[in-house]
Amino acid sequence: MDYTVEELKRLKKEWYQNAMDTGMIAKIGKICRELGNKVPAKWGPKYQFDHGDLSLYVDDYGHYMTASYKDKMVCSTHFCEKLFVPGEWEKIITDHYPKAEKKEEMRTAEKLHKEKKELEKKLGMSNG
Repeated sequence: MDYTVEELKRLKKEWYQNAMDTGMIAKIGKICRELGNKVPAKWGPKYQFDHGDLSLYVDDYGHYMTASYKDKMVCSTHFCEKLFVPGEWEKIITDHYPKAEKKEEMRTAEKLHKEKKELEKKLGMSNG
């Protein structure tokens, strides 16, 4: 099918908005932060997650993320780009998301447990 420039712009906007509405973009961020590796950087936290042909990158300092699949950009949250190209790569996101959620839950529970123990100790309610 042959699209006009206006139709392509509308389609790009619709795909990106749909990815926001369905939570797919948030899932990409969570997977990258929870399952990826922290990237050493002078400014702010950055994360990289690679799985086969999929590469995710989150820059929490710059407030953007990107995803590439088979060396093609399929997602970018840069304010001037706002790109999301649906495709087979989304299955990797769907498959890894439960693991990312579980890891986040465990990290949060561990943090709360540690905070509780510290408060108990300060309040003299601890055996340690």
